Amino acid sequence: MSSTRRQFLRDSAIATGAAMTLRSRLARGLATVDVKVVPPLSVFEYAQVQLLDGLLREQFDHNHDLFLHLDEEALLKPFRKR
Repeated sequence: MSSTRRQFLRDSAIATGAAMTLRSRLARGLATVDVKVVPPLSVFEYAQVQLLDGLLREQFDHNHDLFLHLDEEALLKPFRKR
């Protein structure tokens, strides 16, 4: 069943009004959302991270190899020319 432009605009206005009402209620504290993160977030040390076989490991190995084999002379040539 196809809907008309009028129906679309009406439904959009209703959805927008509902979203704005919820937003204003949240801002006034009338409707609160209690979210607890268990366990609390923490930062990993570099030594705690291990890349296993997969796409991320392949990308890391490729980038590592690329940076290890950069041609320093080619990188410095524009600066020496200037």
